[in-house]
Amino acid sequence: MKILLTGATGFVGINAVNYLKKKHEVVAFLRDKSKAKVLNGDVEITIGDIVDKESIDRAIKGVDAVVHIGGLINASNLEKLYLTNRIGSRNIAQACIENGINNIVYISSLAARGPDGFQNPVSHYGCSKRLGELEFIHRCYNGNLKIIRPPIIYGPYDKGCFELFRMAKRGILPKLNRRYSFVFIDDFVKAIEKLLNLETSRPEIFYISGSKAKTDRINRALFNAVSKSGIEIPIPDAFIGVFSLLKFESKVFSKDKIREIRPKAWTCNNDKLFERTKFKPSVEIEEGFKITARWYKEHGWL
Repeated sequence: MKILLTGATGFVGINAVNYLKKKHEVVAFLRDKSKAKVLNGDVEITIGDIVDKESIDRAIKGVDAVVHIGGLINASNLEKLYLTNRIGSRNIAQACIENGINNIVYISSLAARGPDGFQNPVSHYGCSKRLGELEFIHRCYNGNLKIIRPPIIYGPYDKGCFELFRMAKRGILPKLNRRYSFVFIDDFVKAIEKLLNLETSRPEIFYISGSKAKTDRINRALFNAVSKSGIEIPIPDAFIGVFSLLKFESKVFSKDKIREIRPKAWTCNNDKLFERTKFKPSVEIEEGFKITARWYKEHGWL
């Protein structure tokens, strides 16, 4: 199978390319050619931008399937966020229709659903991903479209969870009364391949979860992963509410991220994924965090 993969030099993209190229021909779609070295060869490189429809049209010629990973997670520039995650998805979907591509996997996010008990996003990031889903559904309603909404993904090359590992290495972690689903990157890219091999006659939405854990278990797994004892600092819910009112913002604690931190739980299950593909993630956070910490150390991150 010849697969066009967008967002090829991001965390998920790097791991997906390196896994899929073992069995498939991969065309890596990226904006910056200088970053292609992280893909370790054996991959066709094409340069472009998902907000540039012409570059997508050039890249998509002759492929059998598309895995759309490319997008933004930082909501500091809302115009750019929605342009990339919504209009970029529209461009990919339209190019698939115009070129007869009828095997599409769109990497969305649990944020597009919202927290447990919600059926709507609570952040701009979540809204932008939901709109990206709708752009695909609108154009590919009668096609072989699979949308997957992962929770927190972690593993080698991940910068999103890296700060938690660094804090654990320093011996201190925040303690919140929260519950989250996690999925290790190796399990996630295996699920992508399973969805590529799945035939559907209409759009279908899937979830994936390797572990469901409260923050006390998460923190224990983090400390163990870096072979460090430490302390947990309780963060009251009232403090989170006050923080959201402050004018100060950072990438880690932006108002958009605070909107996602406030809910008590972000979890999901594998029921439909297993029913349709017979695949279930096998890596729990205790093992996955150790593998991730080892990679960080070997590559000089920790």
